[in-house]
Amino acid sequence: MHFIKLGAPSLKSDSDVLRKMMKRIVTIGILSACLAGCANQHFATKPWHTSPSRNPEMSVVYPHVEWPVVQKLTPGMSSVEAKALVHDLQSYHHPVNAIIFTEFKERRYEVALKLSKDKLIIEDISYKRRD
Repeated sequence: MHFIKLGAPSLKSDSDVLRKMMKRIVTIGILSACLAGCANQHFATKPWHTSPSRNPEMSVVYPHVEWPVVQKLTPGMSSVEAKALVHDLQSYHHPVNAIIFTEFKERRYEVALKLSKDKLIIEDISYKRRD
């Protein structure tokens, strides 16, 4: 014979459920904030980012690269690997960075690649909207 317990559930189990729900809500909130911060940081313009002149003659010097290719560029990558992706690293009038252009979600971006002193390694990447 089986007995079914009738009546209100114990307060202890309700508080445990509530505590677990609150932990999940707080965890989701923290993760959402972190992801939003990372997304904004991804498109940050770094202080070393030197833009090229807006002179029309200079604008044809820098390569335009498709967004999926830009996403393959990472700090620590060798300039040889980067050149294999973007075909050239132009740094006219820029002692610190090479410039490429791209478009993402119908917005134009200037992407600066901070090169090591010997120009063999990409040390950092900076993004600047060019609308």
